[in-house]
Amino acid sequence: MVEYCRGVLMAVDSLKQEGVSVDIVTLNTPANADIKSLLDATPAMKDRDVIFGPFYPQHVEGVASFSSKNGNKVVLPYLANTKELNTNPNLFQIAFNAVPMEQKVVENFISLKVQKEDLQVVRRLAARH
Repeated sequence: MVEYCRGVLMAVDSLKQEGVSVDIVTLNTPANADIKSLLDATPAMKDRDVIFGPFYPQHVEGVASFSSKNGNKVVLPYLANTKELNTNPNLFQIAFNAVPMEQKVVENFISLKVQKEDLQVVRRLAARH
């Protein structure tokens, strides 16, 4: 998630360099938070164009409900198997397929004349929610 946030900040920086005004509101929510009530109680969230998150899969339903009511677009930064993706047109899922990137890394190493038997790629599997 840290890399995802860094990527968003890099994109915001690029937008600002192009003259686009960007206002960011962040909420640090615990896993057991009533996310819908928290969003409803935060006036600045109602007029957000885009919400990146939530971090916890159990918050997707509450954020989706909030976005339906207020018209916010919601970008889910992980793979989520949730019915809201099929029923809420404001929800978008960012799914990263690591295989092409891994293949490119291996090709780049091989092009550096690294012996194939000396190359080992270790990959962390995503945690299941």
